Amino acid sequence: MDDTYEHLIDNHFRGLLTAQEQEEWERLQSEPAFQKELQFRQQFHKAVNAIGRNELKKRLQVLESKQITAPMPTKIIKQWWVWSGVAALVLIGLWGVYLFTIQPNVNERIAAHYLEAYPNIVAPIQRGQPIDSPLYQAFQRYETEAYQEAIKLFKALPISPERDFYLAQSYLLTHSTSEAMPLLHSLSRRSNRFQQPAQWYESLGYLALKNPQEAIAGLKKIEKMKGHPYQAKATELLGELRLNGLGERNTP
Repeated sequence: MDDTYEHLIDNHFRGLLTAQEQEEWERLQSEPAFQKELQFRQQFHKAVNAIGRNELKKRLQVLESKQITAPMPTKIIKQWWVWSGVAALVLIGLWGVYLFTIQPNVNERIAAHYLEAYPNIVAPIQRGQPIDSPLYQAFQRYETEAYQEAIKLFKALPISPERDFYLAQSYLLTHSTSEAMPLLHSLSRRSNRFQQPAQWYESLGYLALKNPQEAIAGLKKIEKMKGHPYQAKATELLGELRLNGLGERNTP
């Protein structure tokens, strides 16, 4: 991708075009290569915004489910105090068990909370559209959440950033994180249209594999990248990891 195109488009979305850049923007409107890049970036931003809306919806549903209950009768309150004392003793005795059985699952739980299927922006499936090519067949399975079938179809396609990214997505969504990581690692370290989302999903992958130090290192890099579409999410996730006692030792 042309760095000039990327800079102009990013500044356009953020409303930061200078007068000189505005002239360049208008001049490039007639260039097919620029229009192709602009269309992709528009779809990319829509995809990121869609993920953000889904996350907000889930959190609102959680808040709505926490209803305030009516006051308990005095007798029930007294019984509750007795049983809460017993429960406290049991909890103290089981604390050591918790540290060795529950705590290791914190990584996976947090990763699963943040993991959402990346929207299909390569070959969107339209109602009534014939699915007559291997590419569309793969994405049709992906959109219908038939990820195991999508994996088989994506693997049969020629290698490309698009194929690798959505194959990695399908692996993540079927809990085959180890298979997804080499693909995400490669995508996140070379210039391609899915480099930035690959960086985010790679961090989630490390977290799911119980490697919080690598996850934190990747999230910190995202947090420092100005204009990165996952910058805010990286900051939020880092805060949640700190709250859950997942340290940041030996991370840059």
